[in-house]
Amino acid sequence: MRDLASHIRTVVFFDEPVPDGALVALIDDMVEAFSESTHEALAMGSTFTEAVKWVEDGMVVGEVDRSRLVSLRCPEVVDRHALEAALATLDDEVWVNPASLVVSAGGSLGIFDPSSRLTTG
Repeated sequence: MRDLASHIRTVVFFDEPVPDGALVALIDDMVEAFSESTHEALAMGSTFTEAVKWVEDGMVVGEVDRSRLVSLRCPEVVDRHALEAALATLDDEVWVNPASLVVSAGGSLGIFDPSSRLTTG
């Protein structure tokens, strides 16, 4: 972050070595939606399809309703100041997901739905 020019206010994370046109267009849409939102982070969310169970003492004791769960996916758009504040709270912990890091430091996360171009959350 310290090498990022000081005028940059929004940071985008993606996991493609070279983004194609479709990813660039998606990022453009997300940055626009982010600029109109009040969230400190915005990420793609995909339907959570894995089986999730409640477990106690090594035994399955119940099901988890997955209808309200999403799995975060790249790209992620993050407010630079919120990310810097979140990074300042870390000691030696390793972090992988910038949006979740911002949320863990008290920031809010919107979920981007490309089909409706709306954010929720």
